[in-house]
Amino acid sequence: MANSACSNSYTIVTTSYMIDSEVDSGYIFILTPERLVSIISTIPELKIDYLFVDEAQKLTTKNDSRSLVTYSAIEQTLNNNPGAKLFFSSPNLSNPDVFNSLFNRSKSKVYRSTEGATAQNMYFIDLLNDSFSVVNTHDRNLEKIERDFNKYKSANDLIYKLNHKKSKIIYCGGVESTLVRTRDFIKYLKINNRAINPKNIEISAQIREFVHDNYELAEAINYGVAFHFGNLPQSIRDLIEHNFKIGNIEYLFCTSTLLEGVNLPARSVFILTHKKGLSPLEPVDFWNLAGRAGRLAMELSGDIFCIRDEVKIWDNKAINNILLSDKNDISLTPSFYIEDKKRLNELHEIIATGETGKIKNSEFLRTLGDMIRIDTMRDEKHLPLINYFQHSGKPEIVLSAKNSTKDINLPLNILLANSHIPVDSQYNAFNKIKSLSVNEIKLSWQPSYDEIKSKLSLIFEIYQIDKFATGQNRLYSNSIPYYALILSQWMYGNSLQEIISGAIIYKKNKTIYIKNAPIPFDSNNSSHITALVNDTIKDIELRVGYLLQNYISHYCQLLTYVHHGNPGANWSQFIEFGSNDPIVWHLQMVGFSRDCAVYLKRNFSKHLKMNVESNKLVIKNKSTIKELVKKNKLYSLEIHSLL
Repeated sequence: MANSACSNSYTIVTTSYMIDSEVDSGYIFILTPERLVSIISTIPELKIDYLFVDEAQKLTTKNDSRSLVTYSAIEQTLNNNPGAKLFFSSPNLSNPDVFNSLFNRSKSKVYRSTEGATAQNMYFIDLLNDSFSVVNTHDRNLEKIERDFNKYKSANDLIYKLNHKKSKIIYCGGVESTLVRTRDFIKYLKINNRAINPKNIEISAQIREFVHDNYELAEAINYGVAFHFGNLPQSIRDLIEHNFKIGNIEYLFCTSTLLEGVNLPARSVFILTHKKGLSPLEPVDFWNLAGRAGRLAMELSGDIFCIRDEVKIWDNKAINNILLSDKNDISLTPSFYIEDKKRLNELHEIIATGETGKIKNSEFLRTLGDMIRIDTMRDEKHLPLINYFQHSGKPEIVLSAKNSTKDINLPLNILLANSHIPVDSQYNAFNKIKSLSVNEIKLSWQPSYDEIKSKLSLIFEIYQIDKFATGQNRLYSNSIPYYALILSQWMYGNSLQEIISGAIIYKKNKTIYIKNAPIPFDSNNSSHITALVNDTIKDIELRVGYLLQNYISHYCQLLTYVHHGNPGANWSQFIEFGSNDPIVWHLQMVGFSRDCAVYLKRNFSKHLKMNVESNKLVIKNKSTIKELVKKNKLYSLEIHSLL
C-alpha cells in the first residue's frame, strides 16, 4: 500500500505531526478515532473526500465509551466535510444499513455477503458428558456423533491431537485464563516429550533480551506455542503473527484482541469459553472469531471446536444464544440508542447533577452525557445525537444538557476534541490555568523526574481527576510517583527491557495481583514477571499512553489558547512517540514502531541525520544497516520492509 500510495503522490499519515503544509500531495490517513478528532479539530480546513470505517460494528458495542468516541469522530468529520463519501466494513451483520441511517445518509448503497472465504465445520465437544456433536448451522441444532473418548481426556488432548501439526488458534477469554491455559498446555507438551523447535531458539533468546529472562513467552516459543493479547509490545506481537503465519508457531492462545483488526486465520479454531472477559460473547464477536478457521489458498476448509471442560463454560444458555445463533441474522443497534427507562433516568441524573454515584457503567453514561451537553452548544442543526434523544421519550435530557452548559465559555473546538474528558473537569482546568503564571504551568523539554511528578500533581489537582475519573482502569493520585517513573522512562526513549527492570526495582517488597489477589512480588517467579510485564505495558499504553496523554494534550491545548502559543514543550508529543528525540519521532513517521526506532537511534545514530532546513530525516547507508540487522529476528523484518 505504501509504495502504491507514494507512486500516486499520496502521503500516508498516522498522526497529525506528519502533516506538512508545504507538501503538495494528498494524504491517506490511517488513524484511531481519537487521532482523527484531534486532526479535524486542530486543522478544521482540512478537506476529507473519503472516510473508510473498518470494524464498524464497534459503533454498536454496549456500554463502551470508545464506541462513542468513534461515533463522534465520524460525525465531526462528516459535519466538516458534508460531501465526503462514507464507507463501512463490518462482519456478520444483517442490517448494515444501520450505519448509514445513524449519520443521516439517505442516499446509500448496501452490499452484504453471506459467503465465507472457505468452507467451515463446527463441532461442540462436552468433555464433562463425553459428547461430541456437529453444529448444524442451517437447522441450528447439535447432532451427536460417536467418538472414542479414550483418546481425548482433556482439552489439551483435543488441541494437540485434532488436526495434528496444523496451525491452531485457541480462544481463552481473558488474559489470566489465556496464561493459565498456555502454562497448562506447555506442561502437557513436556509430559508428552514434545521436542523444542530449533528454529525458535533464537527467537526465544531475543524475546528474553527484549523483555526479561523470565518472561514466559520466551519458553513457550521454544515449543511452538505463543500467547496473544493486548498487553504485548507491538514488536513482539508482529513477531508472533509473522512466525504463526510461516508455521514456526503452531499453537496461538489468545483473547478477543485477535478480533480487532488482526488478519490471522488458522486451520483450526478452538473456543474454550463463551465469554469475553466477564461478559458473554456477543454473536457478532463469536462468528467473527469462528471466521478465523480456514486459510484461503492454503486449504479448502477450516474447523471450529467449541470445548466444554468446566461446569460454568458453555452452559445451555450460551449454547442457545451464541453457538446456535443465526450468523446470517445478527441485527445491531448503535451504542447510544438506549431504550431502557432506568438507564435513561441514570443518564438524565448524571447530566443534571454531575454525580455518577453507584451507577453501573457510569463511565459510558458520563461520556454520553457530556457529548450531548457539547452538542447543545453547537450551531449545527439535525445532529444525530440530539435528534435521537429529543425523540427518545425523554426530551428533558436535552433540555438539562443545554441548561448545564450556560456558564461554560471554553472554546467549542477544544470541547469537541476532548469529549472523553469530563466537561466539568475541562472547565475547572481552564479556569485554574488562567489564574496561574506561565512559569508555574509551562512544561520543560528535558524534564527531571521531580518536575514530571510535580506537573502530574498539578494536572491531577486542576482537573480534579480523583473526583471525575471512573471505570476499572481509572487514574489515581496516589499512583503519581509511579506514573511519573513510567512517563520519565518512556519519554526519554528507554527500552522496554529497561522500563521492566525499573518496574521490578519499584515492586521490591510490594505486592502484585495474580488472579485478582494481592501476592508478595517475587522477581524469581516467572508468572510474577509475566504479570508485571503485562501490567507495565498496560500502564504504558493505557494509563500513560492514553489516559494521561489525553489530559496532557488537553493541558497543552489550554496553554496554547490562554497564552496564545504553548510557552513550553508538548509532552503529549513525547508520549505519543515514546521519546523527546526528533530523530526517533521521524523514524516513526516513516513507519517504524517506537521500539524499532529507539533501536535504530541507539545502534545506528551515525547514519541518521536531521536536515535542519527541510526538517526531514536523512537515513544514510541503508544497505549497511540492513546487513547488520539480519540476525535480529525482532527488528529485521521491519527494517528490511521500510528501508
